[in-house]
Amino acid sequence: MEQTFPTKAIVLERLAFREHDSRICLYSLEYGKMDLVVRGSKRPKSKLAGHIEPISEANFMVVKGKQFDYAGSAICLNSFSLLKDNYDLLVESGKAIKFFKKVIEPGVADSTLYELLNQYLLAVNQKNISENMGILYYHIFILKFISELGYQPELATCTLCSSSNEASDYFFNYA
Repeated sequence: MEQTFPTKAIVLERLAFREHDSRICLYSLEYGKMDLVVRGSKRPKSKLAGHIEPISEANFMVVKGKQFDYAGSAICLNSFSLLKDNYDLLVESGKAIKFFKKVIEPGVADSTLYELLNQYLLAVNQKNISENMGILYYHIFILKFISELGYQPELATCTLCSSSNEASDYFFNYA
């Protein structure tokens, strides 16, 4: 028996699958990272092809199948078109998406991470952003992302003795 459910998601990746289908990887607000098959998306008259482009936010209707989960429908909410028009920003955003996709486990939903990714894409999707600002936004996103995952360095107290003496010399040991 098939089950369907709606979800709001950001498309992370799109790959060719079989002759006329595509596989998309997306990060959903409620269900985390998901891999879906989109039937017939490589056909010339496909209605879903424009809605499943990478680095876009869309509402999906997910259909649970026996072997794969499928995207039954998709409606694009934000395509981040200004970002896609600037090659330098697109490269930096692609690196951020690749890092995000590599670190996140499938099926683990976190609304804070979804909002962080969405806010990053909205911040980069503005007019007149230079390449240097795109690089800065990328590094800020990575720092906030790893901090949200629990890898934030402890700078207020000593991790060895737990003292917070302001007069002592602090140092950072990356090992």
